[in-house]
Amino acid sequence: MVDANLTGLGSAKTRSINVEVNLLNEWSASRASMQVEIQRQILVLVGVCLSGFVILPLLNVWRGNTVERSDAVVREKSNELAKKEALAKIVAEVTPSIDFAEMRENCNKFRNSLFRETHKFLEATPETVRFDSLKIEASGGYLNFKVVANARTAADGRRFVDAARRGRNVLASNQTAVRQSQVMGADGVVFDYSKKVKVTP
Repeated sequence: MVDANLTGLGSAKTRSINVEVNLLNEWSASRASMQVEIQRQILVLVGVCLSGFVILPLLNVWRGNTVERSDAVVREKSNELAKKEALAKIVAEVTPSIDFAEMRENCNKFRNSLFRETHKFLEATPETVRFDSLKIEASGGYLNFKVVANARTAADGRRFVDAARRGRNVLASNQTAVRQSQVMGADGVVFDYSKKVKVTP
């Protein structure tokens, strides 16, 4: 059968295009692509979650270890500081406070006392007494005199001993081993004498 129009002329053949079918195909392709993207995003999210489940406990353990090590270091430093402070306190308690000016003044006074006592001892020696030996020792605040003396007579020797033993700080005065000696004269004697004096500034 030949198609004809109102004019009686036959119409040309045209290719029929089904628009609905094309739209449906495009929508199906778009939907499939969207499903693939959604599935990919879901897989990524699941991977992140799984990684979090694995990593978070490890991070928590690492954090705990780090905090524990930090606390240990802090405790150690605190203990060291406490020990240093305690040691410094002990040193401060046992270290005497030294006044060098006072020490120098006391040393000068002690030295002057030594000279004074020595001078007094020598001044007590008369011309009739001569020392063969004289030894003076200062120790622990004490002054010790030891002499071997010759006297013109025994009486001169006793006068020397009486004069030498005078003084408020004399702790001991002894004459020993008196014997005859011709050094100072026919009636001369030789004897040992010792004296101990407490030296006060």
